[in-house]
Amino acid sequence: MKKLLTFLTTASLITLPVLSSERGCLRRNDCTKEVYEVKSQHYEGEVRDILANLEDLDVGVYRAFPYYFKENYRGLYYSDANVIYLNMGHIDHDDKALINVLRHEGWHVVQDCKAGLYNSSLARIYLDSGEIPFEYTENAINLYGIDDPRVVKIEREALWAGATPDMTTKSLKECVLKYETENP
Repeated sequence: MKKLLTFLTTASLITLPVLSSERGCLRRNDCTKEVYEVKSQHYEGEVRDILANLEDLDVGVYRAFPYYFKENYRGLYYSDANVIYLNMGHIDHDDKALINVLRHEGWHVVQDCKAGLYNSSLARIYLDSGEIPFEYTENAINLYGIDDPRVVKIEREALWAGATPDMTTKSLKECVLKYETENP
């Protein structure tokens, strides 16, 4: 199955052009130039909690220079490699942007956990669309279009989680418990 790329877009980030081979190292998780690991001990509060849970799940989190990202991408989660990349051009110097992107990409890890964590699939958590505030469905349609309804269903959850304090943290904790039970 092809590697699944998830992302959050915005309208204001400017990035430098990048060769596809440079961006490909993110997918392979072997970028070395201007890519920095993010660890929980360097943060406080919800950011620390999300990062600690991701570390418990062996999900790598890295800050990377903007030229690795397509225009307007804030973050990426590769479900087949269990790795998150955060766009430094968006998150550095803006704590609110950092937590929102980390919640969003962390939610994709929750979706991956539901699908089995070591695969390349994401599963919806909220099967009843009525549980998700409509504004997030509307935002997902505006950002991703309606060509692929599955993407909208996956992304609307992540958009909601990105804006909701502790939603991602709570679900990641449940994922850690599931992971530890299945892999003693």
